[in-house]
Order: sequence, then structure tokens, then C-alpha cells
Amino acid sequence: MESRPETVAAATTILGLCGIDHDDRVAIWTDTAKRGPLPQAFLTAALVRGARPLLLRGTETASQLLAAPPEAALKAFRDCDLVVDIATQPWLYTTANADTLRAGVSILQVLLEEDDVERLVPRQQIADEAKRLIAGLAGAREIRITSPKGTDATIRCGSRRFAYQAGFVEKPNHLYDSIGVSAITFYPERGAVDGLFMVDGPISLYPRCFLPDEPVAIRVKAGRAMDIAGGRDARRVAAWLTSYSDPDSYHFSHTGFGLDARASLSALTPVDAESLRGGVNIALGSSMFPQGGGDVVSKSHLDAILLDATFQVDGETLVSKGQVVSDK
Repeated sequence: MESRPETVAAATTILGLCGIDHDDRVAIWTDTAKRGPLPQAFLTAALVRGARPLLLRGTETASQLLAAPPEAALKAFRDCDLVVDIATQPWLYTTANADTLRAGVSILQVLLEEDDVERLVPRQQIADEAKRLIAGLAGAREIRITSPKGTDATIRCGSRRFAYQAGFVEKPNHLYDSIGVSAITFYPERGAVDGLFMVDGPISLYPRCFLPDEPVAIRVKAGRAMDIAGGRDARRVAAWLTSYSDPDSYHFSHTGFGLDARASLSALTPVDAESLRGGVNIALGSSMFPQGGGDVVSKSHLDAILLDATFQVDGETLVSKGQVVSDK
């Protein structure tokens, strides 16, 4: 399928932010279930940047959440500088993803369609803001999250560090990102989270993302979701988690908050949800992510957003009732 000039321009800008230049090897990974012009757009963009692109298409994995690419593709990735991941299902939080990153290969995930890639082209200033924020959080001891709806939870930081996403990779240390995602993130150790989270914002049961009719109460004890209560949507979330028959589907994977004012509730994509400026994110399930220190492998990953929450680190308020404090 032919790509629009606007999509190719956005892809070229993104590869430029990723540092792709003459003779760099870029693998573009997709599958037979993926429709649309994005693979061709990134192939063209890589050629514009003077890179050597390789387009790889696997068989459909649309029903397999966190399904790793086949070994032949993984082997090809290890000979590349960057993998542009346009597969139907994400394979972030898998061992295969972590091993590819540990080999020094960057991975840029693309969960958006072309209109949204153009709308959420990464911005260097958001990455710079994120870096400033996490630099000030080095050595953090405790996170506290509260909200007027009853959220009250504590996360012990231990030896883990804050990380960020800004929609593009930067070698040598920021090897993974996802186009359109702009957020501060923190992946706690097992057992380090206790409290109640009242989820009133988008819930992503990938690829579906929805707003609950009423808050979904998730009670976490020693780093595991022990109870999910509320109305119809709470039952939907509980049933989705149960369907995986995996105890680690209930592991508290990560938290943080969004940084992109362009992200929209009306768009209601999983990427918009996680990037909502001032929206506090929580996740359950797999956390295998070397960049953030996560090390739990699960069959599932659920993201959820608290819209009016307050996010504090060692008593310092970074987000107050859904607003990034530096915006005030």
C-alpha cells in the first residue's frame, strides 16, 4: 500500500531523532495481520536517511498477546542497529525483547496507525523534560499515589531507578521506546507495592482501550492485585486477567505519569492513555524490561490510568490532582 507523503515525513523525522544515518541497518518487522502503509512508510524513510533497510514480514500473531517473533527474525534483528516493530501484537516485556536489547539493538515499537503517528510525532523537548525529571529522582525511596476517589498506595523504590519514554530511542542507554508514548515510568521490585488504586481513566486490555463506567478498585498487597471490585468493567478486567491462568498476571508491573499535552482521551488509543499529561499510570502483569529494571515475565500486561491522582516521591509532589506541577 502506498504511503502518504505526510506519513513518510513523520517516519523520517522519527528515524532522525533515533540517530539513524548513512549505512545504519534498520529492520522493519511486521506480520500478515497488519494492514496499512506504515511498513512501507518506514522503509522509504530509512532510505531517505541513507540507511540499509530490511523489511521482514511474519505470520499472523493477532490473537497472541506478547508473542515473540520467530527465531529467524530474532537472528536477523541482532545484525541490525534498529528494529522498527510494526507487528500486530506487542512483544515488549518478553524475554526475546529483553535479549535483543541486551545485544545492543534498539527497538522502536509502533502501536499507532498512520494518522496518529503523524499527530504524535515525538518532540525533543518532551524527552528533555523527562530526563530532567528522572535526574532529580535519583536515589528515591518511596512513591505515594492518592486521589479524591480514594486511591491511597505506597511503592517502595529499593534499588530500582526511574526511567522514561519519549517516542524515540537514543543510544547508548535508551534502547527501547514506543512512538507516541511520553511518560515517566517506574518498575518496582516484587512485593514493593501496597494500597488501593481507584482507576477512573482508560484501561488497556490490548488492543482494546476503554473508559470504565465507574471507577475500578484494584487493591494491591505485597505487589500483587488481590481484589478487583466495582461494576461491569471491574468484572471485565477480572475475567480478562483470569483468562491467562497466570499468577504473575496480577504482579504490579509499573507506575508513572504521562507528559504529552497532545495525547487525547477522545482518541482513546493505548498510547494516548499512557501519555496523557498528568495521568498517573499503573500496570499489572509482565515487567521484563531491562531499561526500567523490570524482571517479571507473564502472559499478559494491563495498563490503566488514574485521571485526577496525585503522585509524590519522597514527599515532593510531581503531579497534583491530574496536573503536572511544573505546568502551574
